[in-house]
Amino acid sequence: MRLSLLFVMVTAAALASCSKLNITAPSAKPSTFAPREIWHGESGGYRIAWSTADLIAFPQHASGVEAFSELGRTISDFHGMLRAQRADCDLTRQADLQSVVGTIISIRTLDTMKCTSGTSGSSRGARSFDLAHPRDPLPLTSLFPAHELDALSTKARHFCSAVPADLFNRFAFSELHQQQVIVAVTLPQTCTTEQVDITLNVPAKLKQPLAQAAQRMRGFLWHDQPAVSNGLSTTINYHYRAAVE
Repeated sequence: MRLSLLFVMVTAAALASCSKLNITAPSAKPSTFAPREIWHGESGGYRIAWSTADLIAFPQHASGVEAFSELGRTISDFHGMLRAQRADCDLTRQADLQSVVGTIISIRTLDTMKCTSGTSGSSRGARSFDLAHPRDPLPLTSLFPAHELDALSTKARHFCSAVPADLFNRFAFSELHQQQVIVAVTLPQTCTTEQVDITLNVPAKLKQPLAQAAQRMRGFLWHDQPAVSNGLSTTINYHYRAAVE
């Protein structure tokens, strides 16, 4: 008996990505899956393209080298979740680019899953990445002094039965007020509120990138994201099929 796994990725417009990933495109009219651009720009030496199909970043000096792909991250995340699953499952990720500040991008996700075994659920998450080192999430502790972040843990305890282990990775830059920045932190669905904010002093290395993002010259802040996205998100559908042969 052998477990045969078939992964079919269908994004709300990922036909262009199929040849790159060696995934057979679904039988559908191309216009049905035509991606819509949400935002594109340059920040911190990277070109960033956000569409309904993917969120991709390339170094400006090496346009053929992909530094980050939300589609690729989603494949990895969902594959890890379903590694031991023996039922057919359909998963969807809705991803929103929250802020772009220098080389730092912040992404909020909503994942939903439904399996033929009866397993189902949803999960709200957020991650920030430094495009210069995109393999690992970027923690707030690498940008701000630890003592300034004590209030964040206190706030999280008020709304969550347990402080999320990845609390300091779940942030986006929301608003800039002179020498202070409001940082928005997304909480899991198990908490009683979706987001908490904390006001922090702007470190020297973020002064110019934050100012540029606040003016939407290079990047943008979470406060302005609704106007930037116009209500659009990246949507990725992931279909897992487990067949016994």
